[in-house]
Amino acid sequence: MKCLPTTLGGASYYGTEMEIFASLEAEYDRLDSIFAGLSEEDWNQPSGLAGWTNVDVLLHLAQTEESVVSTLTGTPAAASGGQPLINGVYAFRLAGKEPAPIRADLTGPDGEIWQFGPSDADSVIAGSAGAFCRVGAQRLAAENSGLTMTGPHAESALRLLRNYAA
Repeated sequence: MKCLPTTLGGASYYGTEMEIFASLEAEYDRLDSIFAGLSEEDWNQPSGLAGWTNVDVLLHLAQTEESVVSTLTGTPAAASGGQPLINGVYAFRLAGKEPAPIRADLTGPDGEIWQFGPSDADSVIAGSAGAFCRVGAQRLAAENSGLTMTGPHAESALRLLRNYAA
């Protein structure tokens, strides 16, 4: 059995693959018990991370895991039900909202328009790609971003938008 370097709980050590998997499984069980104990109103309450709700934390963990799987398998990361993350299905569900198609028409630094999401979506977020990223990173309030939101779900989608370093 291989002995692999790892860090768990802030401590670095070498452990066998089985020890690492057992620790990971124990961590999943612990997280499951924490999140399962939240009431419906607790989900949108602030977490211990400044500016993040409990939904944000869980979404971050899920997207991080999806990125790892994507990296290891060479397949695009997908959210719940195999839907691409750009559709926001997972974020809408975690927030207790019905998923809705969203399109983002973003202007890149060179003035080129980047389009993400279905072209026939009723809800559209448009504007600077830089502002969009800063809103997702919670470094700029949506109302101060200059982004336009049209359609029945664009405002909710922008409020749920999160992006994380991969």
